[in-house]
Amino acid sequence: GLAASKAGEKPLRRLDIVAYTEPGSASSAVASFKDKDAVALLFGGQVADEANAASVRNTLAELAKVNYSGAIFLHLTVSAKKWVEKAATEDKAIAAYLADKSNVYALAVNVEQGKGMVNQLSFKDGKQNVSRVAFETALNDGFVGLFKRR
Repeated sequence: GLAASKAGEKPLRRLDIVAYTEPGSASSAVASFKDKDAVALLFGGQVADEANAASVRNTLAELAKVNYSGAIFLHLTVSAKKWVEKAATEDKAIAAYLADKSNVYALAVNVEQGKGMVNQLSFKDGKQNVSRVAFETALNDGFVGLFKRR
C-alpha cells in the first residue's frame, strides 16, 4: 500500500470490511467479497446469538452457492459457539460445501496453557473437528486475564 503510493502506483487493496447485521444481507455481502483470497466471519458482540447464527448460516449458504474456494477464517466466538457446525447440520448444501474445504481456520485459546492457536478445521458429516494446529503462540498476561474472566 504505502510503498505503491510512494512509487506513484495504485495500492493493491488487501482488506475490505463488509459489515452487516441483518441475516438477510448475506447475499449482497458475499457478492462484494466472493473474489477475495480469504474471508473472515466475525460475528458476535452487540447482536443476539440467534441473529449471529443466522448470519453465519446465510453467509455460508451464499459462499456455497458461488463455490467460494478461498480460505475462511472464523472468529473465536463463531468457532466456540459452533455456529458453522449448526449451519452444516441444518443445511445439506452447506455440509457438502464444507466437507470439501481444506482451508477453514478458527482462532482458539487454551487459557490453562496460556496459548492462542489458529486451528485448521474439517467438517465431516457437518461436525466441526480440529484437523491440526496451523499456528500457536504464547498469549501475554493481558489476554490470558481477559479469557479467564469469561
